[in-house]
Amino acid sequence: MLRRLWLVSMILSVSSMLWSVPTLAQDGELCDVIMVEPEEPGGASTADTLVNTGLQMTVRNDFVTAITLFSQALDLNPELSDAYLYRGCAYANNNNPESAIADLQTYSTLINDPELASDIEAYVGGIMSGPRECVSGTYYADQTEARSVISGFIELGATADDYNLRGLAHVCIGNYDQAIRDYSQALDLDKKVSKFYVNRGDVYYYQGDNETAIIEYQRAIQLDSQDSVAYNNLGYSLMLLERYDEALEAYSEAIKVDPLYDIAFSNRADLYFDFERYEDAEADYTEAINIDPIAINYRKRGLFYSNIERYQDAENDYTEAINVEPTAENYNERGLFYFNINEYELARADFQMAAEIEPEAVYLYNTGYMHYLDYDYEQAIQYFNDSLAVDSDYTSARTYRGLAYYRSGEYALCIADYTVLLSVDSTDDTASNNRGLCHDSLGQYDLAIADFTRAIENRGVQTVELHNRGATLRRAGRYEDSLADLTEAIEMDELDAEGWNLRGITYDAMGDYENAVSDYSQAIELDPTFAIVYYNRGYSQYDLGNNLQAIEDFETYLELAPNGAYREDAESLLGELGASGS
Repeated sequence: MLRRLWLVSMILSVSSMLWSVPTLAQDGELCDVIMVEPEEPGGASTADTLVNTGLQMTVRNDFVTAITLFSQALDLNPELSDAYLYRGCAYANNNNPESAIADLQTYSTLINDPELASDIEAYVGGIMSGPRECVSGTYYADQTEARSVISGFIELGATADDYNLRGLAHVCIGNYDQAIRDYSQALDLDKKVSKFYVNRGDVYYYQGDNETAIIEYQRAIQLDSQDSVAYNNLGYSLMLLERYDEALEAYSEAIKVDPLYDIAFSNRADLYFDFERYEDAEADYTEAINIDPIAINYRKRGLFYSNIERYQDAENDYTEAINVEPTAENYNERGLFYFNINEYELARADFQMAAEIEPEAVYLYNTGYMHYLDYDYEQAIQYFNDSLAVDSDYTSARTYRGLAYYRSGEYALCIADYTVLLSVDSTDDTASNNRGLCHDSLGQYDLAIADFTRAIENRGVQTVELHNRGATLRRAGRYEDSLADLTEAIEMDELDAEGWNLRGITYDAMGDYENAVSDYSQAIELDPTFAIVYYNRGYSQYDLGNNLQAIEDFETYLELAPNGAYREDAESLLGELGASGS
């Protein structure tokens, strides 16, 4: 008799798709070692395996995952000197010089090489360079410029404007509390300047405190009723608090004060759209373009047209935005538009162009995701690697890279990605579920069951996790527990053909072929095109001696899946059954 084969749909629960500082590589002999992939992915011990997996990640410039793996190795074996070297180099490349120095000094101590200490400090000292973008605000070009303002500030004789400028510098680097103190100091020196209140209001807005921001903008307006920026920003905070009528009034006041204020027209158009006043919205978006035909104004009207399903007008506006400013952001936005109307080839081309113009994390991720949808997992992984090299905290890139590793059979790397995600958020049910699939694929059934259970505890009972845990319990030989999970899943959704198929597999594994046939038949009734279920039912019919029914099922499987994974087995079985004279 032929070997029994089952195909089980591995259901992957994933986050929704599409919606920095560069990691610096450092040349030099000391850390060249982490850029060489190990010859063997495994190791003599669990700790060695973790180290080698970590080195696979450093080669891909994924230093966050590598640090997690090296740390796990050191938890198992604190005397593993090379792990300190590798983790130290990973810290250095991830812009964490303090941890890098500590690890590299530990490494030099363990190998008894005190002369290495000076090389370590010289190595790490050169790795923190390059300007960083501002966290918030647009006044300064980058954080380097902002920090120079802060470091050069002289308290003695400082004016209100000086404190205001330092406040803007603190906004750039994200020091919001210090920025508020500086704006308050400016107001202590001159309470009649409305822009100081506006700037302080902006900081409260950045902190998510729109109630206080509104108070600040209102104070600015009391001082200067012609401050259009104060009216506009007031409208935006009111809108965020869902005080829409007041927000509309504020935007209208901004326009009344400054009839050429395109941003206020654009923001008011957003409100009109929410009110379903589409003609008013279109008029305001168009007026914003007439005032200032910049890319963002075309993009906003393009999004409006897309939302009301005027796709040709939307495409024209997104294209005009690119014509005006052929930036990565504008190509990415048109790519999102194409993606949302299922024009995937056009979307991929735009995402690719965005990534080539400016290799930021989101553009690289979007390009990688399109390769993932095309089953080109190797290219997808490369783009996700590049995305994470730019922003190691980009959750979507790590989530989908884990899936791509899973689809590629790189189960240890898949586990590494989801382990990192769970180290950040232990309640991430998606990461728990997907890591469970990777453990299952390695035959690590207890770990897989624990992950599925954690996902169920965090998200509540869902059919996805019950299917996956039930299938793993069956592979672990825990048939009654498997039946319990799959029966619960069926009770939750009796119309889910996959649940019936999975329980049928468990019954078959127990030798209960009649119940298996019954469950497979129910799955087929729910989804007559579910090819693999015919294959599974055919096997159970075969075991029951129902050869005619088995032949019919195998033939149906081949009709539905002529190039299916089990074509040869089905054809061999048909040949065997035909030879037996059935």
